[in-house]
Amino acid sequence: MPNPIITPGAWAAATPFTIQNSSFVALDIALANIDAAEAQVLVTVPAGATVTAIRNPVNWTGAGATLLTGGVWAGPTILADWNLTIGQGAAPTDPTTLGLTSPTSGASGRLRLVFKGLTGQLGVEPVTGEVSIDRVLAAPSITNEQVSNPPLPVRELDDVALSASVAQTRVENPAPVLVPPAPPPLLSVWSPAPGNTIAIPSFVSVGATATFTAPAVYAATLVNFTLKAALDLGANGIIDGTDPFTTTSLPVTVELARYGMVLVLDRSGSMGSSLGGGISKWQAAVQAAHAWADLFRAFRPGGNHLAGVVTFENNAGGWTLSPDAEVTFRNPSGGAAVAGPAPLVALAGFGDVTTWNLGTDQSSTPIGDGLVKAWTAIGAQLVPGNRAAVVLMTDGYENSGAITIAATKGAASATFATARSSGGLSAANGMIGTRLYTLALGTQVDDQRLNVLGAAYYQQITTSVNEVTPAFAGMLGHALHADPVMPQPPMAADPDAAANALYYRVSTGERVLAFLAHWPSNTDALRIGHRPQGSAAAFTLLAPGPQVSVTKRETHGLTRVDLPGLIGAGALATEWRFQHIDAGLVPQPNLVDRALVMVDLVTKVDVGFSRPQFFVGEQIGLETRIFMGGLPVTGATVLVDSARPGESLGTYLTQNAPKYKDRHGDVPRSKTDPGKGKGLMVSALFQMDGIEMLPIINDTGLLLRDDGANADRVADDGFYANVFPDTVTEGTYTFRFRVEGTLPDGSEFSRVFVRSTWVGLRPDPAQLGAVWKLLTDGDTQPARSLLTIKPMYGKHYLGPFQRDAITLKIFDGQFDGDLIDQVDGSYQITVIHDIGAKPTVTVAIWGQDMNPSSPVPFTPLGTGCWKLWLAAIRCTFAAILKLFGKK
Repeated sequence: MPNPIITPGAWAAATPFTIQNSSFVALDIALANIDAAEAQVLVTVPAGATVTAIRNPVNWTGAGATLLTGGVWAGPTILADWNLTIGQGAAPTDPTTLGLTSPTSGASGRLRLVFKGLTGQLGVEPVTGEVSIDRVLAAPSITNEQVSNPPLPVRELDDVALSASVAQTRVENPAPVLVPPAPPPLLSVWSPAPGNTIAIPSFVSVGATATFTAPAVYAATLVNFTLKAALDLGANGIIDGTDPFTTTSLPVTVELARYGMVLVLDRSGSMGSSLGGGISKWQAAVQAAHAWADLFRAFRPGGNHLAGVVTFENNAGGWTLSPDAEVTFRNPSGGAAVAGPAPLVALAGFGDVTTWNLGTDQSSTPIGDGLVKAWTAIGAQLVPGNRAAVVLMTDGYENSGAITIAATKGAASATFATARSSGGLSAANGMIGTRLYTLALGTQVDDQRLNVLGAAYYQQITTSVNEVTPAFAGMLGHALHADPVMPQPPMAADPDAAANALYYRVSTGERVLAFLAHWPSNTDALRIGHRPQGSAAAFTLLAPGPQVSVTKRETHGLTRVDLPGLIGAGALATEWRFQHIDAGLVPQPNLVDRALVMVDLVTKVDVGFSRPQFFVGEQIGLETRIFMGGLPVTGATVLVDSARPGESLGTYLTQNAPKYKDRHGDVPRSKTDPGKGKGLMVSALFQMDGIEMLPIINDTGLLLRDDGANADRVADDGFYANVFPDTVTEGTYTFRFRVEGTLPDGSEFSRVFVRSTWVGLRPDPAQLGAVWKLLTDGDTQPARSLLTIKPMYGKHYLGPFQRDAITLKIFDGQFDGDLIDQVDGSYQITVIHDIGAKPTVTVAIWGQDMNPSSPVPFTPLGTGCWKLWLAAIRCTFAAILKLFGKK
């Protein structure tokens, strides 16, 4: 819709106005002495409009008197003591004279004429009497709509910002006879156009600006956005059906990007242990990595994308000044290290080997060095405008290398946060952005730090290695905007009565569908059939061809389906049957534990949390956004199952510290080395107690709603939300989102996602547990005192190995050395201060200030006074002995 035009654009007395391109116009007209002379205004109103007159309006919601509706002008109208007559032409659209008189002496005031439903040009002209059109107000104007970031062209996964200038469209008398009331507030909102065929993730509109992540595409794709600017007549803060508005469209072409992705895999010896599923964690990781590579190719078939695998291990252990040589890229075909600055391999040939080999295990865990290795390779082989992602998987705590993922570097040479923003890695940092994904495997992991690293996507797996491949796939899908599909009962009976089958529903318009299953032998096969949603017919089995590609590996099979090529343009809604058959064509059981199905790009579901960090006692905001193309999907069902810690790790370590110290010595743990640190303490105590993990509590069926309540923002906008309140314990909270719904065309969809977040313990300021101990004699100058703190929240302890979260400042004194972690939940630091001074130490933990702490002041008497005081004591004691006859 073009912007309204008011002519002339500047006010002049007794001037006729014409208004175009606006369905709404409000005239504020000052009238004077209409008892002496009739005031007349000539209006020429296009067909279909309505006209309302309001005397002395005080707001923008007054009803007024209707003068024209349905093509019929009203007769004479009384506005209190004003008489309004209508001198219409031969037709309602002919010039019509509105005349006003009053019997009251000196009658004056303001008349507002409101025109709605205008479809053509409106003409307004003062004719006779003391008439001043003090303001002509039309619908808003929109100019300068543009992509304000990044510089064009827009590529996949770009963080895009849209902007525009929105203004009132009005002409005002600079010296009004009667100052009109303030115009209504301006509102504006961007939205993806309904006709878009690709979902726009993470779309957020704030006034005349909007931000979103450019969608993944298979070819250069035009997506459109609409900006609506409106006059908020009701001043209710939302654009409703009665608010006058103007709209504009902005087309944006999204171009393909080149991708580089790196898996960073823990190859320490602990990865040889089992986590259910019948294989070791390392075997599961290698199988999942191979599946990840094939899925990457399925959803990005172009040959110019790059991939790589870093394995990190360290035999020597300990912190060093340079990265460890055992942190290396590996060629999956033989496990050999890939030397040189360009270790990433073209995706077209990366996964072609049948069996992957990623080397042998060693002892230590240099996580930071592994990440730096990935950043370095991405920066060396990709250029700005390319996209990159890194997936980190580990089953332990870092304990060696040159770079640490901790907030402070300790004995390492630098922190990863500092290194990744340095000159050498900054280019890769720009290409990776927030696409660092972290996967914690097992129960003895540094979940706290991994959660912070993987702000975009963190997941912990504690029960079965069968979850590793779906986790890798979910992280890949997050980067490429592909969603995992949840198995469903068949919509109608399967006439083939297929054994050991899983069924999936795919909604209209999707582009690529991928089926993957782990198997014991590549002599097996995947049997896949399809039929229209709602059909009761037999399933049509897939056969390899231009639209169906089949990949067989030693540990998995994958079938990729080009849906528009197979089903036809528009890819109508379908139902799919999935079976794993052996060489004898026998369907194999337990497929649900080994299967993965993913789809993109039209219906997109985003799940996550309201913020990246939570603390005990805070509610976790759970959020889901569902879009089909440019339209939000309403009426869906979003159920969330949860697994939460039943015991705080910090409290467990604190309460069991005495028996740990008995075995490992009472040595301050100021560093984290292979022979020290949280990882050792956790594993040692678990071994002593004969447990594999702390208790986990499972809850099911929390419903996220799109009803404007329960943490939801606006009803029926495709944003579903609720809060998880039971954050009573420190630890990792894992949520499984099950999403099902029906699209406007009647087709059904289903998705499943798993996300984790770590809930920390932010101590109560009143429970700092500060204790001071004077370390020097009473007259030693300066004095040295020992401050001990043992932070708590309720019955829970912050626990050991949380020095990074603690910030100290001192007044009237100075610290002697660093804060020492005593491993029993307490922390100590020595303070130097003048005799008689009262040093004050302020403590902040996780950014929250604790109560300041000071020692009880001690004022010595000095050496001379000390001797006199001692002599007086002796004299008194002698007198007492003499009194009792003692000599």
